Amino acid sequence: MPVPGVRTAPAALAVLAALAAVAALPAPARAARGGDTIAVAPRALLTPDGRVHLFGTYRCTGPSATGALQISVKIVQGDFQLGTSGGDALCDGAEHAWESHSGLTVFPNLHEGPATTEARLQGAALPGIQAGPAAAAFERRSVEVVARHG
Repeated sequence: MPVPGVRTAPAALAVLAALAAVAALPAPARAARGGDTIAVAPRALLTPDGRVHLFGTYRCTGPSATGALQISVKIVQGDFQLGTSGGDALCDGAEHAWESHSGLTVFPNLHEGPATTEARLQGAALPGIQAGPAAAAFERRSVEVVARHG
């Protein structure tokens, strides 16, 4: 029903609808910082007591918006997933080695054979605040889980 003295403009309504749709979308993720890298070695070691050891290298140039960068890594094999920490990163522009040792033992679903890993070089999360890139560097790769004897 038209309102006296008010003209509707279809183009203006279309613009408002488009703006509302864009405002409802989440902000795009930021790209990784230039020069920051992380890599996972092609083999993961499984000890006789069931601990898993992951290794790799990283390079970073400085802290994130929330402070120091940390290494986090996840291994996936079938329905089994385990996330562990690779420690804090030394961000001086040089390449450094990292390693992650699971603290828990006896993972019955983790066995020798192929698996997938995800490694992240990321800023420490502050409760209730999402600042800086989600990951300064990220790598997903296939690895071979091998038994470590002794």
